[in-house]
Amino acid sequence: MYLTLSEVFWQSYCDCLSPRISPAELSDLWARGIQHFAGCAWARIDGRSPVDYLTDAAHRDLIRSLAREVFEKQPRDWPEVVALCMARFGDS
Repeated sequence: MYLTLSEVFWQSYCDCLSPRISPAELSDLWARGIQHFAGCAWARIDGRSPVDYLTDAAHRDLIRSLAREVFEKQPRDWPEVVALCMARFGDS
């Protein structure tokens, strides 16, 4: 459910920005945002201010591996990230 909602947001955001910026600028914006997402996700596991609600070690490892894969593969749009998430978590 959350992944589906994130895709709706992605599409709405693209629809809003597309008339205002070039396709290359939009692609670059998404690429940077996706890398930021991965960094924030990992930081919330192992950084100075970890989330207190994710205590299960296996779930924390899933987040780490997702962030690592995003850094390695460098997806350029959100549906690619959703596919990586679906492979790990299903549609949660």
